Amino acid sequence: MTDKRPNEFVRNVAAMVTGAALAQAIPLVTSPLLTRLYSPTAYGTYAGFLFVTGILALVGTGRYEAAILLPREEAQAQHILLLSLGLSGLFAGASAAVGAVLWLTGVTFSGRAFNEPIWLLMGPMVAFTSWFQVLNTWQVRRASFRDVSASRVARTLIASGLNLSAGVLDLGHQGLFVGATVAYGAAAAWLLFRIRGDLSAAVRGFDRAILRQVANEHRRFPIFSLPTDGLSMLAQQLPVVFLDTATAGLFLFTQNVVGAPLTFLTNASVDIFRERAAREYREVGEFRVTFQRMAGVLGAAGVPTFAILTVFGPELFALIFGEQWRDAGTIARLLSLMYFLKLLASPLSTAFLIVGRQRSDFALHVYIGLSTVACLELGEHFLPHGPMVLLPYVLNYSFVYLVYLVMAHRFSLGLAPRALPQSEGEA
Repeated sequence: MTDKRPNEFVRNVAAMVTGAALAQAIPLVTSPLLTRLYSPTAYGTYAGFLFVTGILALVGTGRYEAAILLPREEAQAQHILLLSLGLSGLFAGASAAVGAVLWLTGVTFSGRAFNEPIWLLMGPMVAFTSWFQVLNTWQVRRASFRDVSASRVARTLIASGLNLSAGVLDLGHQGLFVGATVAYGAAAAWLLFRIRGDLSAAVRGFDRAILRQVANEHRRFPIFSLPTDGLSMLAQQLPVVFLDTATAGLFLFTQNVVGAPLTFLTNASVDIFRERAAREYREVGEFRVTFQRMAGVLGAAGVPTFAILTVFGPELFALIFGEQWRDAGTIARLLSLMYFLKLLASPLSTAFLIVGRQRSDFALHVYIGLSTVACLELGEHFLPHGPMVLLPYVLNYSFVYLVYLVMAHRFSLGLAPRALPQSEGEA
């Protein structure tokens, strides 16, 4: 298939990548200041909060928001939007109650206490994070990529500003928690304002029969995509549980400095890729052109970046962030190969959803979950303590990303059963 709209594709990619770059320029600029205001232990405590709320926010929507892009009929997409927002709101309320119980009882898990008032933020953080994702996906359906980019820039700007202010005022590590929660809330509110017309139309046209229909037609998302993505997030964040608090803080900081920009870039690429690939698959039964173009762009962007990180990681971190953060640079060096493969695999593996291969995706994630625990246990018992504990984890994840790339490429050639008509109620 010859792409008839290359300029549109390039403009969309440029808008998303520019937004991702701006969103990450802000925390990168402020990080040298934050590392002098907060200790690795403070980041380790913060990592536990993000771990818990991230998992809960993912579960809260049932992953129905991923189905917003699929229906041809606007009414069905609107009902999936309402379903996702409603489910996440109910789940956030339950999370708030759990956060209050944790605070009151002072539960301790993996050496971390839950008796701080910050856990009262768990419900709001779950709500804002899940709504932010749902509303972003709706704007992707609308091809409003500038709104998606702007929301991400605003979120990082607000979080960085609040974190710096709290640190300067010596308010303790609570500033990290408050900054993240307020930032997600503000970004979600802005997106809600931007789609107020669409949301009003969805509410006016609400029909319980349609809601039940779309919930049933797209049940593969809560049945397969939810546990799949939950296992993925759990596996990626498990080092936070296995590592001591200070090393967990170094790991989180590495993710913020290297992994978070990578995540923004891959998220931006996912938004473009899944919209174009799904459209191409609906029209001709394959999406090899979009796959190859995206793979080329991501590969060209990733090679020089991760080569520099591999060679100079520890020295760069010590120079920029302070000597106490040198080990974070060692962690970044260890993770560089895995991060590069993730840059390629994360957007392109959306092919599993496009062709309806959630079962295969789920099976791979079961392996990821089990093997990650085994690799972290292996590193903890047989390798020196500190960053080197992560080596088996890195090698295993690199292998998994290679498997995803190979399978996604095969799907892009149309070598999988067509799934979109059935998911849209036409089969």
